[in-house]
Amino acid sequence: MTVRTVNTSTGLDPAALQSALDAVHHAGVPGVFAEVRDDGRTWRGASGVADVDTGRPVTADM
Repeated sequence: MTVRTVNTSTGLDPAALQSALDAVHHAGVPGVFAEVRDDGRTWRGASGVADVDTGRPVTADM
C-alpha cells in the first residue's frame, strides 16, 4: 500500500504521516512502522502491535 502525504510548504507533515500509518493499521495490518526521509530530515512513526500474542506495541524506534 502506498500512501502519499506531502506538504509542499514543508516537505513532511507528521500528522498526515501518522494518520496514514493509523489508517493502514485500522485496515487490518496488525502493526506498521515507517521511516520517511526528505531533504536531510527524518520522520519515524508506528501504529498497532509488534507482537499479536503479547500485544506489545510497535514503536517508532524499533
